[in-house]
This record gives sequence, structure tokens and C-alpha cells, in this order.
Amino acid sequence: MNQKFIARFCLAAALLCGPVFASAYAAPAKADSDQTPGRTVTVRGVVYDDQGQPLPGASVMVKGTTQGTVTDLDGNYSLNVRPDQTLVVSFIGMKDQEIPVNGRTSINTSLDTQATSLDDVVVVGYGTIKKA
Repeated sequence: MNQKFIARFCLAAALLCGPVFASAYAAPAKADSDQTPGRTVTVRGVVYDDQGQPLPGASVMVKGTTQGTVTDLDGNYSLNVRPDQTLVVSFIGMKDQEIPVNGRTSINTSLDTQATSLDDVVVVGYGTIKKA
């Protein structure tokens, strides 16, 4: 398989599955005893691939929580976080990136391609026999 096919397949899977997982990740984090209440900031930004193209379907999570979101078709995201938290940006076939918020309200990022190869591929075919 060529890399363009794999990239398109991953993009299609992310776009189809994104709304399913986005609702699970968009829920606010539970108030645990180790989380200190405080003010939050809305962080907005765009996630790009290594060629500068917007990356739809990328996951933007708050490190150590279940809070997060998925980028839209133009690679945009918006997330309410505490200023001292860290964002983890990931996408299938790309290297994850951790970005400290440090009180910023705009964070654009670019993900690098992660070259991996498959060890084995199993192809299963099913056919029908038709008597004429």
C-alpha cells in the first residue's frame, strides 16, 4: 500500500469516528481531590501536519484527565483548561506532542509524521460458488 492511501484511510476513519469519540472526550473532568479549583482559560488553535496542511480529526487532550476535543475539518480546536495544565496533541501516524499551556489562549502546533511499518498482513477472502 502506498502512503497516500494509508493517510487517506486514517483521515476517513478519524472523520467517521471523531463525532463518536468527541462526545466522550468533551465531557468535563470529574472533580478529583488532587485537582485544585481555579480559573480556566479558553485555548484555541489549529493543528497542522508536517507539510503545513490543517489536520482534521486530531485529538487534543488535557494531560492526566479525560477532558479533550477533536479538531474540525479545518484543524481548529477550542478547549477550556487551567493555565498550568498541559495539552497532548495526537493523530494516527503522527508523533504525539505535549504542549504546556502556561496561560496562553492561542496555541497552534504541527505534528511530525511517524514512520512505522507493518510486520505482517493477513488477507482473508470469501467467495461464493454458483452452479450454472
